[in-house]
Amino acid sequence: MNFRKTVIFIFAAALCLHCFGVFAAAESKKAAWKSGDAVEVEEKGKWYKAEIIAADGGNFKIHYTGYADNFDESVVPSRIRSLDSPESKADAQKVAEAWTWTDGAGNAKTFKDFQEIIQKHAQWLASGGKEGVRADLTNADLTSADLKAVNLNEAVMSGVNLTKADMSAATLKSADLSGAQLFETTFLVLAENVNLSNATIMNSKVGGILKKANLSKTKLYDSDLTSAVLTEADLSEALISGGNFTNVYLARANLSNTIVFDGDWTDANLRLTNVRGLRFEPSKNPDTRAVSGATNLEFITYANSPDAVTLLRNSLRESGFDDAQRKITYALKVRQNELRRENGGVFKLLYYYLNLVFFDWTVRYGMQPERALVIIIYLWLIFAVIYDLFIHFPGRSGIFLVKNRVRKNIGLTSAIRVRPRAVPQTKNKLKYAWLRLLSEWRVFRISLFFSATSALHLGYGGLDFGEWLRMLTKREYELKPKHWSRSISGLQSLTSLYLLAIWVLTEFGNPFD
Repeated sequence: MNFRKTVIFIFAAALCLHCFGVFAAAESKKAAWKSGDAVEVEEKGKWYKAEIIAADGGNFKIHYTGYADNFDESVVPSRIRSLDSPESKADAQKVAEAWTWTDGAGNAKTFKDFQEIIQKHAQWLASGGKEGVRADLTNADLTSADLKAVNLNEAVMSGVNLTKADMSAATLKSADLSGAQLFETTFLVLAENVNLSNATIMNSKVGGILKKANLSKTKLYDSDLTSAVLTEADLSEALISGGNFTNVYLARANLSNTIVFDGDWTDANLRLTNVRGLRFEPSKNPDTRAVSGATNLEFITYANSPDAVTLLRNSLRESGFDDAQRKITYALKVRQNELRRENGGVFKLLYYYLNLVFFDWTVRYGMQPERALVIIIYLWLIFAVIYDLFIHFPGRSGIFLVKNRVRKNIGLTSAIRVRPRAVPQTKNKLKYAWLRLLSEWRVFRISLFFSATSALHLGYGGLDFGEWLRMLTKREYELKPKHWSRSISGLQSLTSLYLLAIWVLTEFGNPFD
């Protein structure tokens, strides 16, 4: 009887210990999962990749990878397993061995064939091209391929179909994937100098190190590039629609003539990035400080909606980045003026040219206020040459030197036309050349002085820099233009007055904001 009780007691104790162990294991596993963990979740006998979102009481809320948010659900811990569990690895191995693909010629291939290509490629890399065979997967269909941690450095994969492929931790340094198709692909790679030009990337997870990658003319639709490193990458003429570019690092990258529509660019780093011709219309703007360091900001543009570029300009102004803000203002004004021309109509076309001449050519819509002063200096020299020609050639037009004298309490005014002095002929050619040069210099010096007084003749109350300039001379006289030279002088005065006014307005204010 005692023996029977002993057996029952031992059996009950063992059962309790087993139950406690199962409970403890479940609790341990339950405690192990945290937000962001990549796991597998069982659903109707199949295991699906998922991500832990948050703890939900005794359960866990999960998001199925590659599925919409409406499929998110709360599941019990027993339906969750780690990607590193023996069961998960065994299932993955079975799937991999059952996987088939087709080469560029359309021939059906097995997993074993692919493994052989990878092994020969590894030999080719290790031997520097002396042994093995370089992997050539041109136009191959690798749909659903498991390429985790595969070394495909320098592989030829142009036109490859990587739909739903998993390339986590793969290496693709200097590989050629031009024209590749990446639909729902996990592309978390080490891929410096990889060629993805003309590729199509849709609903994919792209990340890792893609320094100096070639993504020119690539089409990027609704893909997640969060924290991807694209230093010095070439995305020129790419089409980027939607997607997540949060914290993407694009320092010294090339975004010239790229189209960006929608998408989250929060905290994207564009320091020293070339944005010439970039059509920028994201739903969320990048980091203000990083954008201020982008190159060719004055050539950024938009297709239809200016709101993103305008918000970018405003945030730069509020943060004190005056130079960058002026560049964005210039870009906005240029695009607005272009739209006037594109929309047609006589009055809009006239308005386009008025803006072009009076605001763009002069101060670049406030981006370069000093440009107005430079134009005044150039005009001073150009008009001086014109006045010099008036002095040399006969006719009614010319410059006259007017002197006022007082003799015996009588005011006398004399006007002498400025002409080159006659140079006496001499046998010494060098002396003659010197005297002729002095004569021409005298005339051109007068032309320069008259051009300066015309440019600075404001005529606004007592504010007349031209008059002040004449008072610096030792003798009291006045230069008077006649006929056409008078009209030219008036034109120079008006032009210089406008340029001085627009310089003051843009140097000390922001009239175009």
